[in-house]
Amino acid sequence: MEISNLVEATSASKTRLENISLPPKQKNRGRPKGAEKTVIGLPVAKKAMKKGPLPFLKKQRKDKERTTLEWFVDSDIAKGAINNGDLVNEEDVEVDLNKIAASCLDENVCLSQCKKYFSEDGWLVVESVVAVMRSNPTYNCGCCYRTIDDNCGCTIQCDSCLIWYHFTCLKIKSAPKTKF
Repeated sequence: MEISNLVEATSASKTRLENISLPPKQKNRGRPKGAEKTVIGLPVAKKAMKKGPLPFLKKQRKDKERTTLEWFVDSDIAKGAINNGDLVNEEDVEVDLNKIAASCLDENVCLSQCKKYFSEDGWLVVESVVAVMRSNPTYNCGCCYRTIDDNCGCTIQCDSCLIWYHFTCLKIKSAPKTKF
């Protein structure tokens, strides 16, 4: 008798499950992902690209040259040299080592690209200044102009201009995460 009761119970549950009807599947609403137009037919607004300074290595050649020139001469003279083809003379070149960014010693900087903007005497001054800097490299903070201490560990180099800064001058506590 127990087996017959079990068979009846399973057959009764099967008939109950067969009588259950599910609601019809609803259509998707709204625009599908990747659609080029909104619901009312307007073009979709594109997401803005990440704003921020472009790393030095990813800059275009003219921007790299302008940045490099501005380490040695005034920004107006650098603009005149790049835009108008003016040659930079030796008296325009900065010779005070404390005012020249030590970024010119960076391995990613190619100073020879800027040679075309200098007169012969101006380029000789640049080469001599760089030679002196290579013999005794001192890195100064871009904000406070104090010497960067190698043992401190609380400094960071800007990816865009290659200038070193103290964390305290930038008001940060640790190095930011980068995706480069």
